[in-house]
Amino acid sequence: MHYQFELMSLSNLYQVFEQQLRKWLFEEMTNRHNEYINQIEITLKSDEDYGKFYSQFGALTKVLKELNLTFTMPLEVEWSDEDLKNLFSLVEEVVEIPIVETEIWRSIRECNLISNTFKHGNGHSAKVLYKIRPELFKKIDETKLMILYLTTNLEEVLDVDKVSFEKYANAMKDFWNKIKSHQSGSIKLEIDISSENNIEEKA
Repeated sequence: MHYQFELMSLSNLYQVFEQQLRKWLFEEMTNRHNEYINQIEITLKSDEDYGKFYSQFGALTKVLKELNLTFTMPLEVEWSDEDLKNLFSLVEEVVEIPIVETEIWRSIRECNLISNTFKHGNGHSAKVLYKIRPELFKKIDETKLMILYLTTNLEEVLDVDKVSFEKYANAMKDFWNKIKSHQSGSIKLEIDISSENNIEEKA
């Protein structure tokens, strides 16, 4: 049960984060001030529309990149002179880094891949995860147990002792601690003007 508990907890951790991020993005995009500036009102035709609202990690990465949202991160400088290092360490230098290029986002992506692999088994996420964390996959000789047993839930095919729940939880905490309330950005949206066309035709 330890195996299932660890990975189910991790999967739930990611799902909560994803829902929080999607909710935050939607509320920012539908903020009255932003709608007034852009002269666009964003509405949903049905509950199913929100279900499709940046519901995949790739879509979330794309929109964060397109909006060019950043984190303020400390600038790492290697000093050759110890005296200079001590002098300039008194003044913290910072730099703006796109969110999707930070270690925070990479850790969240890793959590997403582990979650998907546990839920769906061998597939795209498992292949991507294997490229970056091959040590997580248990094997007999060169055969992954995931392939041998055809399951990720009923047999222990991933090495949960090498999965750090704390690492991913801290990455998500850091994300929300570093996200800035006031950032500007722009994205391209598909606008439905069919109702306006109908009005013109009837007129």
